[in-house]
Amino acid sequence: MPKIVDKPKRRREIAVAAMDLISKKGFERTSVREIAEVCGIAKGSVYDYFANKEDILIELVNLALETWQAAILRLKQKSASPAILIPELLVETIEQMASEIGGLFVFFGYARQEGSYAQHAELFSAITALSNETSRTFAEWLERGRHDGIFPNVSDPAADAALLISAIDGISLRHRNGLEPRDLAKGLRRFLDVFLKGLSA
Repeated sequence: MPKIVDKPKRRREIAVAAMDLISKKGFERTSVREIAEVCGIAKGSVYDYFANKEDILIELVNLALETWQAAILRLKQKSASPAILIPELLVETIEQMASEIGGLFVFFGYARQEGSYAQHAELFSAITALSNETSRTFAEWLERGRHDGIFPNVSDPAADAALLISAIDGISLRHRNGLEPRDLAKGLRRFLDVFLKGLSA
């Protein structure tokens, strides 16, 4: 009886393994043969799951978006304090999509270099929409925190939310490029501790 393969799970495994290589070697210098070797499969087997190397990168982006969206939906249903919700969304979500977030950064660089923004317009639109939703969610939580007296120093919730997201992007990018923080979750928690204390002081 032939072995039943969980295709979505296998796609994810291949994509995550590819991201580990791409992070070390760069997208252009990573070959499908090397990805297959890391996964312990034949090169031709990679093409059973992906049309090409770019398709693997797009899978990582889609996986990141799915994790990100699920986290926002889950946390929006909680009635916890914004002081708990903000770190939970940022730190836990980024930890869950550690490999995939690298794929997002690589994808942005690749698409810019290849000039393929138009080709991937739908994907960029999805990324933008989710980023905007995240910003609105943070702004709502910061506004609620200001109203409840948790964050009295919030003067403009939308601007503070944008600043928070920009800082997180910068910290994540530095980590991906091998700079500080070496421990991303620890670095994010430290930053959020300082940032949120500043809003509550």
